[in-house]
Amino acid sequence: TYIIQSQSTDNAGNIETDGNGNTFTVDSQIPVSSVTNPINGVTINSLTTISGNSSDNLSGISLVQIAIYNASTDQYYNGSIWVTGIQWLNATGTGNWTYTAPGFTNGNAYNIKSRATDTAGNVETPGSGNGFNFDTAAPSSVVTYPTNNSNLKTLTTISGTASDNFTLNKVQVAIRNMTDSNYWQGGIWGAALVWNDATGTTNWTYSAPAFMRSSRMPL
Repeated sequence: TYIIQSQSTDNAGNIETDGNGNTFTVDSQIPVSSVTNPINGVTINSLTTISGNSSDNLSGISLVQIAIYNASTDQYYNGSIWVTGIQWLNATGTGNWTYTAPGFTNGNAYNIKSRATDTAGNVETPGSGNGFNFDTAAPSSVVTYPTNNSNLKTLTTISGTASDNFTLNKVQVAIRNMTDSNYWQGGIWGAALVWNDATGTTNWTYSAPAFMRSSRMPL
């Protein structure tokens, strides 16, 4: 930090009493910022507020901006619509900042970058940002064995397949005895519906319980 003062002298030799002067700080350090919501690499089904933080060691942050990129369509959000070419949008706040998220499209991949500007005019070079997938469509699954309406002598393993636009978290199986309407609860049969975790996702299996003779079991 520096101070500059001035002092004048007239032709009669009178010397001005110097004043307070002006102070200033030389700041060439670049501020930093980051996106904290959404986190990088997630698949989500809703996002209403984008948020993050920023910091500067000397002069302080004056502005944080973000760029919202739809990687599936190669477009940026300009505050109203999606357009070609990068668009920087002003966030609300500085140290902790937010931005109201636009509408996202199911099945698309997005990336959000941030950049901060300090009061000295230093502008951050943005990093790679945070990428995420937007998924509002339910996954699907089918039982492939046993086949529907089949008659079996024995059954040791139940199997099937499942799919999703992005990634599957888990597959569960419900087994009901249609004769007495009891459900398999992972160790015993009971009246309450229980979803049992299968092994695997895209191709999954479940170890079958002991079935009673002449009972019908929907899966």
